[in-house]
Amino acid sequence: MKEIRLETERLVLRNYRLSDFEDHYKLCADPNVMRYLIGGKPMTRFEAWRHMAFLVGHWELLLATCPR
Repeated sequence: MKEIRLETERLVLRNYRLSDFEDHYKLCADPNVMRYLIGGKPMTRFEAWRHMAFLVGHWELLLATCPR
């Protein structure tokens, strides 16, 4: 996948990397975060992995179909 990066003074947006999984899992397992997202329940490690894979695939397909 081509690296996409958008940077401002306070924010960096980029593609997910495998090394992001532990941080992604911590967010997905936190009840205080998840009560506002995706059904309101914390995710298991497997659910967080599946969710991250979904996000990676979503952006890969989106970028593949967008005109440049």
